[in-house]
Amino acid sequence: MSFPTSSDKKVSAFPIFSKKEWAKAAKQELEGADPVEKLKRRIDELDVFPYYDSSDLPLNDFQLPVSQNEFTGPRAWSNLPLITVKDAKVANKDALLSLHAGADGVLFELHGPADPNVLLKKIEMPYCSTVFLASSGQEDFFRKLVSLASAKNSNYSGLAGAIFWKGVPVNLLVLNEQFKGWSQFHYFGIIAEDSTSPTDEIAMLLAKVVTQLADFPEGTEKINQVLDSVAFSVSVGTDFFLEIAKLKALRLVWFQVAKAYDPQCSAAVYIHVTVKAGENQAYSPHKNMIRGTTAAMSAILGGCDALTVPPADHQSEMMTRIARNVSSILREESHLGKVSDPTAGSYYVEKLTDQLAAKAWEKFQQLMQ
Repeated sequence: MSFPTSSDKKVSAFPIFSKKEWAKAAKQELEGADPVEKLKRRIDELDVFPYYDSSDLPLNDFQLPVSQNEFTGPRAWSNLPLITVKDAKVANKDALLSLHAGADGVLFELHGPADPNVLLKKIEMPYCSTVFLASSGQEDFFRKLVSLASAKNSNYSGLAGAIFWKGVPVNLLVLNEQFKGWSQFHYFGIIAEDSTSPTDEIAMLLAKVVTQLADFPEGTEKINQVLDSVAFSVSVGTDFFLEIAKLKALRLVWFQVAKAYDPQCSAAVYIHVTVKAGENQAYSPHKNMIRGTTAAMSAILGGCDALTVPPADHQSEMMTRIARNVSSILREESHLGKVSDPTAGSYYVEKLTDQLAAKAWEKFQQLMQ
């Protein structure tokens, strides 16, 4: 098979212009105004310019990891519908319905005491992700969860999921012993606070983790287990490229933190993303379906490990089905899972990621002083 060369007419019809040549042409269209000054914008205290080329690529070559999941492809994420747990039997029924309809797992939001034997009835944990939103005072649920897995003779290393704590996690030393051997289960989950500043959001997440790790002696096996158990839950909106860069920057700066504790650490953090619910009534009856799909795309391209798309109306079976299917369609029909890092090499995304990471790192250091 022959490939076109630079002398091929089809290729040479699209010459490569320099940044200087672009600025000259843009200045003419703007009637003499400086295109850089006129078209640049500020994002989170950072300058974002209208034109980038290869000279803007950062020196570090940081790319999203390649998934080894043979079923989902190189860019793998779990589709996790949110199930509110007030009655364990009702929540179990809703969870099984979602799993049978194509979800990869379930995000259970625990309200009050619940029995995992009831909540997880007929749910095979080795074959789906089980993720929990929990608060202090619900420790007994997770003790029973470990007992349930033991009673089923489950292979702990094959149980995937996470626990995201509302507020400060309960005793990490206890959790570390409780979930020993659960190598794919991330019990140290931190929920990001809503912020208009992505770098503030990232810096505060890192600060929360490091503060909790102060209880562990450095260089011990226990702290290495905790590093592997870290998970972040963040939300994304509709600023498409900014949200992609935010997630990639979060993974990049966590890599720096984890390596500071242990250079041999894999630094493979688990990132769960929730799409922000739409509020524009003008988009009825299906409300913000397109908005949610766009935000879901940015989450996937940014490297999320799990994705929750909330329905516009939790009481509507149709809206619930639409929200659940967004992730499946993006994987099976848009094929976003075929490439591990689709935005790698994008001048704009790479530069913005580097800027966000540097600014977040600076703010993180200020928080820890």
